[in-house]
Amino acid sequence: MLPEFDIFSGHFRQPDAMWIEAREELTEAYERMLQVAAAKPGPYFLFSTDTQTCVASVDTSAFREKDKTASA
Repeated sequence: MLPEFDIFSGHFRQPDAMWIEAREELTEAYERMLQVAAAKPGPYFLFSTDTQTCVASVDTSAFREKDKTASA
C-alpha cells in the first residue's frame, strides 16, 4: 500500500512548501505532523494523495516567538 498522506512544512498551495515525509493513515500522519511541529515550530499541513486536498494543518510559529521573548 502506498502512503496516502504527505506531511509538508509551509502553507498549502504556496511555492515554498517542502515535503517532509509520508504516512499511510490519517491519525498517524496527524500525530507525526504535531511531533515535527513541536520540534521545529512553524506552519505544517497534511496533503491527501487520494483526494488531492489539504486535510489538516497546524502553525506553531507562535511558540517560536514565545521562546525568543522568554530568553531575552
